[in-house]
Parts: sequence; C-alpha cells; structure tokens
Amino acid sequence: MNHLLRASLAFTAGITVTLVVAAGAAAAEPQRQVVVLDRFIPAQTVCDGFVIDGAFHLVREITTFIDEAGTPTRQIVHVTFDGVHTNATTGEAVTSSGVRVFHSDLSSGTTFTTASNTIIHDPGAGTITLGTGLIEFGPGGVLLDYHGPTDGAEYQALCDLLG
Repeated sequence: MNHLLRASLAFTAGITVTLVVAAGAAAAEPQRQVVVLDRFIPAQTVCDGFVIDGAFHLVREITTFIDEAGTPTRQIVHVTFDGVHTNATTGEAVTSSGVRVFHSDLSSGTTFTTASNTIIHDPGAGTITLGTGLIEFGPGGVLLDYHGPTDGAEYQALCDLLG
C-alpha cells in the first residue's frame, strides 16, 4: 500500500475513532443526533515537491442503538461532506464531495465503513475517487482490511491536477 493511500486511510481511521467515542444514550429507543463541523487537514496528500491541504464541511447523522439495559450496542454514522483540496504552495484548488457510512459494534470496538468517500471532478479527465469502498477497522481504529478501487494512481491524478 503506498504512502498516499495510507494517509487517506489514517484520516478515515481518525474519524472512526472520534465517532465511536461519541456514543452514549439512556433510552431503549435509538438516539439520533446531527453533528456539523469543519475540519482542516494540513498535508492531507503528499505529492512530489508539494503537499495538498484538505478543508472539509461535514454533516454527521449519528444513530446509536441501545439494549434493554440502556447500554449503547451499535452505531451508524452517515457522513456527507464538501471539501476543498489546495496545493499549499501555489494555492491551486479543486472541490470535492462525498459520503461515508460507518457501522460500529460498540461492544467489540470494530467498525466497517462503506463509501463513495471523496469524489473530485477532473475537468476533461473524469473523476478521481479517494478512499472509495469498504474499510474495516478493529478496536482503537486499527486498519484491518480495505476493499476498493483507490490506489496510487488516484492520488497521483490529484497531484497532477493541482501540480
């Protein structure tokens, strides 16, 4: 797995750990909440000779399921976002959007996530997809497995677009 893919998966793992920690409820009915936040990720993608910063506006729709004893057992987090990827040296930028759905077992600490994740439209060249597919995490956000089309070529396309 190349370093660009690892950086994207590490970002996703960080979101996963944050979301799992946000659990909690006292009723038998699922708890529902919406969290809106803005996030800046310096050097999200490292290219040859420059870095790309990421800035994202996220909307998280969180549903936490509770057992009969009132203990949170599982959580589904539906995340939609709009973002801007910026060459930190030149200021050249491109927008993105995406969806990611996290399914967490709060008892075991495991999570899997499916997504279109980051979609970037490259005028004249098609679509760049980053982090698309199924990602599985163990307790503590440890990456267990990844199934998806994202590879080094996708990140290189983003570097080429903003280079």
